[in-house]
Amino acid sequence: MDIYTQKGIVPRYIVAEKITGLFAQPLIDQSGIATSFQKPLVVLDNACGTGIVSSFLNQILHYKTRKRWKLVCSDLTQEILDYTRQRIRDEAWMNAKARLVDAQDTGLPNEYFTHVFAGFAFNTFLDEMAAMKECFRILKPGGTLAISTWQSTDWLTLIESAIKTIPANLPFPSTKEFFALYSRGWHSKSYVRAQLERAGFRHVQTTSVNKQISLPIPEFMEVVMSIVPVVAVRFWTQEQRSRYQGEIPGVVRRYLEGRFGVLGLVVLEPWALVTTGLKM
Repeated sequence: MDIYTQKGIVPRYIVAEKITGLFAQPLIDQSGIATSFQKPLVVLDNACGTGIVSSFLNQILHYKTRKRWKLVCSDLTQEILDYTRQRIRDEAWMNAKARLVDAQDTGLPNEYFTHVFAGFAFNTFLDEMAAMKECFRILKPGGTLAISTWQSTDWLTLIESAIKTIPANLPFPSTKEFFALYSRGWHSKSYVRAQLERAGFRHVQTTSVNKQISLPIPEFMEVVMSIVPVVAVRFWTQEQRSRYQGEIPGVVRRYLEGRFGVLGLVVLEPWALVTTGLKM
């Protein structure tokens, strides 16, 4: 998907992991990996991005466990993988490697991994069921899939409020309408549970998790302004795009500075679904 694979995307990912990283610990905790009976661990961080889930795994799991495990960080973007490879060296992850992998057709061996993690990834896949079936195929019997998906976010509301200060009555989608563009039903507990069960997973558990974070205005804009072109293409006329799209970054910045102060922090309270399932 273009907004996730654009050239020069790494700086945005680095800021974004301040938000996504809030949910790494709950994801790992619910997976039960720290007390897993399956040894040695063989772990896939699927569509890993900058490797925030793997970074937390390396902090949480005992040295003796990591000394024997295997960790594969996979992504479809070479620029992201280059960053992750450097992170592997910088943070001294043991027995870890980064691989260029399409999550929808991984080419990875059958029944190889004890755990597959996918943090905020399934809404980015063009063929979500193919990716889900791949997770099931590459897991060993008794293996665990652990995924996180957005349930609700408040950054869309902030951008909408900013755009409403333009006296042009520009259309703006609700959070549900925006999610429908990409994530289909991944914000719904029943939908997520059904997708895992459809692929063959059992003992599916879905938990709503809420976190809070404060970001400087420039960092907030780095993360979320990629939303604006999507909204403009899908909901605005050509005339509206030509006249107003170029103004939006300045409009959003002025709105945020007026609401939070020029040097203020944007307070966000996102909700995510953390879901796990077992391959029996």
